[in-house]
Amino acid sequence: MHCIVSGMHDPDLPVRVDSVFALRSFVEACKDLNEIRPILPQLLDEFFKLMNEVENEDLVFTLETIVDKFGEEMAPYALGLCQNLAAAFWRCMASSEADDEADDSGALAAVGCLRAISTILESISSLPHLFTQIEPTLLPIMRRMLTSDGQDVYEEVLEIVSYMSFYSPTISLDMWTLWPVMMEALNDWAIDFFENILVPLDNYISRGTDHFLACKDPDYQQSLWKALQSIMMDENMEDSDIEPAPKLIEVVFQNCKGNVDHWVEHYLRITIERLRRAHKPYLKCLLVQVVRCYMNTPILVLYFLSQCCCVLLSTKTMWSVFLSDEL
Repeated sequence: MHCIVSGMHDPDLPVRVDSVFALRSFVEACKDLNEIRPILPQLLDEFFKLMNEVENEDLVFTLETIVDKFGEEMAPYALGLCQNLAAAFWRCMASSEADDEADDSGALAAVGCLRAISTILESISSLPHLFTQIEPTLLPIMRRMLTSDGQDVYEEVLEIVSYMSFYSPTISLDMWTLWPVMMEALNDWAIDFFENILVPLDNYISRGTDHFLACKDPDYQQSLWKALQSIMMDENMEDSDIEPAPKLIEVVFQNCKGNVDHWVEHYLRITIERLRRAHKPYLKCLLVQVVRCYMNTPILVLYFLSQCCCVLLSTKTMWSVFLSDEL
């Protein structure tokens, strides 16, 4: 360990970088963290000095390994780590954008920075007050990278949004500004990430129910309906591609009981219509589960079904819901 630390102070950059790589192997194999714990602040300082000098994903992977090993012990350093990783991320992105013909080390390092941030957020998940402190540092990344600019790192950014929206004491108004960005992406180009987008949207609806229901500018309920209607009614989409849609509808009706009755007819129509065309058993089960959610308002459901031109199918569906676990 002494040799590794000495190498991290070597005047030659390649020696310092190689020492960091060696440290990663040492940390992974280390069973007694007491060897590292006393010098942890010093190691972190050296890490970020190196990250200012060179863009290399292995540096970030080593940092991620340390965070994973020490878990909650990283709490005192969490804010500083996220600030440094955010700064490193922007440098990597700028470098990658400035030279399209360069190798992809900058892009890989950028992805590594986001993964390391997620690892930090996971390690402090039992300390919600820290998320409030970290949020201003991560918001600029989330705002920009949830647009089409972030297609190459979209999954990693959504994971960060998921952590922030789940573990923060409350979902701040600043975090709510990300909802329209995600919905715009979902409507435009991000359908392949629907399963990933489902997670933060679930968090917003289940943890910020009052704001979801009350706010009309932007109108979260309307934007969600627009997206889900488009997806559910798209005849060109495979069953497997729309599976998150009924899950999201269920989230709305489970968390907003009594406050979204005016949406029952709209969602029931597209649910029944998609159920007609569904082929895969799993999607059928999801759609039937959604119909069960509507049973909180049985009079409304039966009234709307009686107005439909597909009464026979609807009646069969209703009996299936009541009497069976599958169609």
